[in-house]
Amino acid sequence: MSNSNSESSPKGLLIVLIALAFMCIGGVYFLWFKGVGVGFGGTTETWSHFGSFFGGVLSPVLSFFSFLGIIYTVYLQSKSNKEQALANKYTVTAIKLSEEMSKENLVEQRKQFKQQNEYDQQKRLFDMLLNSINRLEIAGENAVLDLTTKVDDDESLSTLGPYYNTYNWRAKTFVIALDKLTSQLNKEGAEIIILYLQKLSGQLHNFSGALRSKKVVFTNPTADITSAVHELESYKDKINESIEVLKSNHAI
Repeated sequence: MSNSNSESSPKGLLIVLIALAFMCIGGVYFLWFKGVGVGFGGTTETWSHFGSFFGGVLSPVLSFFSFLGIIYTVYLQSKSNKEQALANKYTVTAIKLSEEMSKENLVEQRKQFKQQNEYDQQKRLFDMLLNSINRLEIAGENAVLDLTTKVDDDESLSTLGPYYNTYNWRAKTFVIALDKLTSQLNKEGAEIIILYLQKLSGQLHNFSGALRSKKVVFTNPTADITSAVHELESYKDKINESIEVLKSNHAI
């Protein structure tokens, strides 16, 4: 609406000025022929007087109209400059808003990237711990099955076989890495891993309890059984310590 009005206003003013100019020209002719009473006839001197009269009367009027046109042109130019300045201001504001939004988006993207990295790190760590625990549990189950029992004169004889060596080795390497791995867990991961560690601690306790049982006689030397019990108990104690550390660190 404002653009159409601003475009039509100069055209309307120009038409009005042209119309007034023609009216003034016609008025001068009317004054000369009717008011003064001199027609187209006459001498050169008469025409000279007509020219002086026409120029003297009409020139100031037309000059005034030209002055009005110049003033209006200056007004339009000033208005256009103000509108352009306002448009430039809006453009600068829009650019600043766009830059601020870009910065906010960049910050949000960095935040999401950091969160994703932390999530991936926790997932890898959790999977690593869970796989290690599962392998250790399976080794423990095989070691229990390896306690083969023989019946000889109503005496139960058991052997601590080679699967125990695998179980012992996995437990030893697991507790060595346990502190480093569990220290990087977040609360959510710690709550789940604690359950698996408690299960693993129970398995170690049951296995060492089976080795200490007086109802079972081993074919292995007593020193080997005593050493195995001591190793299993040390692994169990280390796992229990890690459980308590996790509970303390994450207020579980």
